[in-house]
Amino acid sequence: MRVAVDVMGGDLGPQEIIQGALDGLQYLGSEDELVLFGPEEQMRALVAAAGGNDPRLSYHNCTQFIGMDESPVEA
Repeated sequence: MRVAVDVMGGDLGPQEIIQGALDGLQYLGSEDELVLFGPEEQMRALVAAAGGNDPRLSYHNCTQFIGMDESPVEA
C-alpha cells in the first residue's frame, strides 16, 4: 500500500504533519510506502531532525501550493 501525505496541508505547519506521519510508520507493513508531498529540502531536513530515516519513506517535491485564502477551484 502507498500512503500519500501533504505536509503543507495543516494549520500547524509541516513539522507537526511530518512527525505524525513518522509516528504512523509503525502501523505500516514492510512492503508499504509513505510518500511525503511538499518542498523536498524542507521535508528531508525535518525528517532528519526527527530521526526518521526509514526505507519506506519517499519524497515528492512540490513547488506550488494553494494558500488558505485561495479558492481551490480557481487555483
